[in-house]
Amino acid sequence: TDLMTRLDEGGLDLLFIPMPARGTELETARLFREPLLAVAANDHPLAQLTTVPRDRLRGETILSLEPGHKLHEQVAQICADTGAEISLDYGATSLDTIRQMVGMGLGLSLLPALYVRSEVQPNRLVTARPLAGPQPFRTVGMVWRKRAARAPEHAELAQILRRILRQTAPEVTVID
Repeated sequence: TDLMTRLDEGGLDLLFIPMPARGTELETARLFREPLLAVAANDHPLAQLTTVPRDRLRGETILSLEPGHKLHEQVAQICADTGAEISLDYGATSLDTIRQMVGMGLGLSLLPALYVRSEVQPNRLVTARPLAGPQPFRTVGMVWRKRAARAPEHAELAQILRRILRQTAPEVTVID
């Protein structure tokens, strides 16, 4: 079953997921907007740029999570807008798989900034660069059942997380 079903059925109490999340029995708290960065193998010409012009994505193969993920939908739209080709040959199940495939030269990708900070920068397998122009981003938030016994604590947790993010994650925009 998917995560939202497990949440609705009480198998999970709380989710941190890309927004929007919809449901009449759900409470949501948007936490932050996170840029998506272009990621290329270190020897790819785009890795040498400070910022990647969108027109430089035209004709490039872009690797993404498999269909059904919100990130896949966003990446597919960016591909459509820029003339890039989303790879249908390799639908990855994790961001780590994408990072490794990009490192092997199978294509480029667009990955979330916090993932880039934690996994791309320290490992040096690939290089991440911002896109020129308006930054594509995803919004991440918390979702829980309105009838949850701990609903007030979940709302308080959202406030705590926003405060921590403001202090420790300059790459994201906190949403109040």
